[in-house]
Amino acid sequence: MSFENTGKSSKRQEPNTSADSPEAELSAETVEALMEAAIIHGQKHNEGQNAVIFRVQVSKLPEEALHQIFTAQGKEVPTGKLASKVIKVYVSAAALNEANNHQEIFDLVQGQDDQEGMAIVPEPHVNAELAIRTDTMKERLVEAGISVQRDKVGVMMMDFVKGIDLMTHIYRGIIKNLPEEDFKMIYPDANIIKKELEENPDAVDFARLEEAIVFALAIQGSDAGESTEDRIRRDLGNRSRVFDSFQKLGLTINPEILARVRKTVSLLNSNNIYHNDLHERNIMIETDDEGELVDVFLIDFDKVSGTKDESWGGDMGVVSEYGKLTKTKEELVQEKKDKEIQDAIDFVEKVKKHRKKEWEEFEESIRDLIGKKYPKILEYLDKDIQHFANTHGNISPEQLAAGIILELSKTEPKLARDFIEYKRSNPGGGGRPFINLLIKLLPHIEVEDEAEE
Repeated sequence: MSFENTGKSSKRQEPNTSADSPEAELSAETVEALMEAAIIHGQKHNEGQNAVIFRVQVSKLPEEALHQIFTAQGKEVPTGKLASKVIKVYVSAAALNEANNHQEIFDLVQGQDDQEGMAIVPEPHVNAELAIRTDTMKERLVEAGISVQRDKVGVMMMDFVKGIDLMTHIYRGIIKNLPEEDFKMIYPDANIIKKELEENPDAVDFARLEEAIVFALAIQGSDAGESTEDRIRRDLGNRSRVFDSFQKLGLTINPEILARVRKTVSLLNSNNIYHNDLHERNIMIETDDEGELVDVFLIDFDKVSGTKDESWGGDMGVVSEYGKLTKTKEELVQEKKDKEIQDAIDFVEKVKKHRKKEWEEFEESIRDLIGKKYPKILEYLDKDIQHFANTHGNISPEQLAAGIILELSKTEPKLARDFIEYKRSNPGGGGRPFINLLIKLLPHIEVEDEAEE
């Protein structure tokens, strides 16, 4: 369960351990009273693989128990809203295990002198194994979708995280920006959900959002009771289509989101702490009314370990994958073009450095060819370039040949452009991929007074 977070958590205060400290009198009954009240009076807020999240008003919790628990830890008694988290696994150690992981990570992040640019870890407060003593309690758990198979559940209390998870953010963006007429043809309630997302997005729960996305993109939806492995496989299978739709709509995600996740995960990994379940729904983002990023949060630490699990890309896998969405499709295409051109330039520089004699001889032959002004200079130039590139280009002769044309353009820009046009009509060696690479060079070759020539 969690307290509403009103900003970045302050550094954890040391508990009061004096003789008359309330901590000395803190009993299991006090903790149970608080936890039971939170579940009975809370509203189901979310559901994950191993837990159901409740959110409850502080005013509905027993004031004395709330006061004792928080003052015992040297914390201010909270005001606002709470949520409780009930571990679904029903293993007595489950809540304690996640709580210990969570506390260790929270302390590590809060212990950094410079937390600028880091994701926030919600502050954990208390955890307990809670006995199901009343029918009311049992009914409340069953109503929330928890199959009560024994007389206890594990419960943890932590800060409430505002905002939405990264997957919800992506789905909302797609649904809001899909052309309504096209969307209505495959999803009858298209106009309703689009209007709701514009006026009150929080009223659209994830189940409805996912249903709309499944129809819109023809992807696989979630199944009740699916395992973590099945969920990961499904998300990975859907990812290409989701990413493609997001980018085709001209949407991007704020790169600062991933930068904060990367910085925080790097800190954890450098301390031999691995989240091992860092996916789209375990990254939460909070924005202001204008849509500007406020905070980024990391949540769910039940699979944390000192051993790295790279089965699905490791902790940085989601950062790497979603990094593609920080740029539009057009920007990515241009970035690829720029990289290809830079690779061609770098290749030439390596040849000039490591094959200095051969390069100088090649340059001399090209200068001699240009000086003689042969009518078939482009044909001869093509043969010389192809021969040199095939001899010294190893596995990428086309890349080296493109770099040679860029080098030629420094002193003979018009000849370089004429050569590219010549290759368009006479592909010869290299074929279409080489011609496409040469065409990408054109914006980088400037010819002065071309009209007069």
